[in-house]
Formats: sequence, structure tokens, C-alpha cells
Amino acid sequence: MFLRIVGCDGGPAPNAWCTSFLINGRLLIDAGCPASRLTSKDIQGIDTVLLTHAHWDHIKELPFLPPLHHTAASTPLIIAAPLDILTIIQKHVFIRDVWLDFSQPLDGAPPLLRYMPLAVGQPTVICGLRVTAVPGDHHVPCYGYLISDASGTMAFTSDTGPGSALWPRLATAPRPLALVAETSYPDGHEPRAIREGHLTPSLLNQAISSSAPFPDKIFLTHLKPEFREQVLQCVTAYPSPLWTPLTNNDGISWPEPN
Repeated sequence: MFLRIVGCDGGPAPNAWCTSFLINGRLLIDAGCPASRLTSKDIQGIDTVLLTHAHWDHIKELPFLPPLHHTAASTPLIIAAPLDILTIIQKHVFIRDVWLDFSQPLDGAPPLLRYMPLAVGQPTVICGLRVTAVPGDHHVPCYGYLISDASGTMAFTSDTGPGSALWPRLATAPRPLALVAETSYPDGHEPRAIREGHLTPSLLNQAISSSAPFPDKIFLTHLKPEFREQVLQCVTAYPSPLWTPLTNNDGISWPEPN
């Protein structure tokens, strides 16, 4: 798998880009910034947008994607997620009061998007990858994902607190295993992180230490821009390069080349 970091910041700020990851050029995880960061060719190459939840920093550029994706020869853009996430998107985003419902024919043209409900906990093949949605620990419906191919697995926590159902699933995930984990706040902010459904480096370390064996690599994402430097300082207490903060524009091949 090749993971392109389109955006990995935990909120908007100057020179910050909200969450969006692109796998193998075809599977986009969340849509915080793809319309601003990807070329037309990049967007037209996307088959499916996989949503973790419906908070604005993860979907704010989703409405722009169907028309940007559309070409005369293209099939509809697929939006995949568990049904509770898709219901929110259908009821509150792609509606005529605020935008267009691209899942319906417009002026006689075929729909530009279609919805793909995912069964929670059950693997589904998407873009040639085995994708499994796992409930997170956030204050709205939210899901992490296990994404595997024949060479290994990448696990994405999305926004979550310590109670995610993802942790025990890591122990049985196909290896090698890379964990893309949020660390929104620095150590010392655990009460706030838990209240909001987020993690600190310390909370993350406790969560994954309970799920043996340890991931082969941990990539840190969703650092709040106002706390980024503090989180990075906290991370120095953990082994590098096992713990690696992501930066926008990174590209990661997994498994990593020897």
C-alpha cells in the first residue's frame, strides 16, 4: 500500500490541513482538504471516499468532490461508511437547502455519487483492499478502519478516546501492522482528551500496550495546531522511529522498504 498524507492536522489554522489520506491513489479516507490539495487528475482517479465520521474537519470538502470527480467516462463517486454516518451525510450535507443532492439525477444526467453502507466489524473489499470498520470512542458515531492487502495492514484510529474497539482487533490483524493514530492533545491534558473523545501520547501508549503484540510502526496524526509543538515534545519520550509524527505531503509505502 502507498499512503499519501493529503492533510493530517487536527483542525484548521494557517498552513494546517484537515484530515485526508489517499491510499494507492484510489481510496480517500476522509475529506478534510482534498479539493484544495489534490489535482484534478488526482481527484478523478479516486474511486471511493471512506468516511470515519461526520465532523466538519473530516468532511468539509466532501461536497465539492462529486463534480470535480466527474468526467464524461467516469462512474459515480462512491461514499462508503457504516449506515449511521451515511445517514448524517444524506440528511445534512447533500441536500438542496445547502448544496446539491448528487446521489440523484440532475437535469437528466446520471447521479454523480452513490452510497455504500458498510457492515460494522465485517470486512469488505474496496479498491482491492480488505476494509473493516470498527467502532471508535468519540462523542458522535465514529469508526476506525483496518485496511489490509496481501503485504500487511494499516489501522486508522480516526478521532477516538481510550475506549475504542480497535485496540483488541490489532492483536489479530495481519502483519506487518502500521497504526495511524490520533494524538490531539499533549500529555497532561488527559481529562479534556477523554471528555472530547481524543488521545494524548500517554493515553495512546496505554491503549496499545494492552493489545499485544505491539504495532510494527505508529504514525501520529490529528495533532491540534495550537498544541502541535507540545505533542511533538511529548513524543520524544517514546521510541523513534517506532513513533513517527506525520506531516502533510508525506508519502508512506507499507510495508516499508528494507
